[in-house]
Amino acid sequence: QMEESQTVTPLPHVAILDGLRVLGALHQRYIVCSGPKGLYLVNPKTARKRILYEQFLQDFQTRQQDAQELLLPITVKVMESTIERLEELNEALALVHLQCEAFGPNMVRVRSVPTWMLELPLQEWIEQLLQAFEQGEDLHTQKAQEKFARTLAQQLSARKNIAWTMADMEQVLAQLQMCENPWVDPDGEPCIVTISTTYIDREFQA
Repeated sequence: QMEESQTVTPLPHVAILDGLRVLGALHQRYIVCSGPKGLYLVNPKTARKRILYEQFLQDFQTRQQDAQELLLPITVKVMESTIERLEELNEALALVHLQCEAFGPNMVRVRSVPTWMLELPLQEWIEQLLQAFEQGEDLHTQKAQEKFARTLAQQLSARKNIAWTMADMEQVLAQLQMCENPWVDPDGEPCIVTISTTYIDREFQA
């Protein structure tokens, strides 16, 4: 498997993917498309992970995010040294547009989150971020951003299934076309498999 940290040279995919046409679904597991080289099978699960991964990497660079006030703020127990470094913590959490405030001894509170984060298990996700900070991880490095984008993409893609309508399948394909590397998900699993016309012709030969 190809890890995201390895060098990936995207193929000249724009012309190829622009030529794809959704034909239907295979056992509600794969999107079947016709294209320049034959049949293309798109795995919507890995495709969604790739789409979300690239969206989150882009979101991390965007300063303005719509925020949602939480009816019940998230509270997390932290180390005493984290309370002392609260300003530094909030500078780090600015990457994902979060702010913490001290809330009693060894506790911090988060009152609002970006709207896209509402789909996540918030308590678990915020605890992961704070733990990374306490372990000395620099949340602003490219490596850290890729790690958190991968985690977010995995969690969100697992929570939403494709509806398998033509419109839904075409939307997945259109979003995948916009990705820098639409061929594999962040963990190196393929998003698209090609069954060439040459292979199909050979199978029909006597």
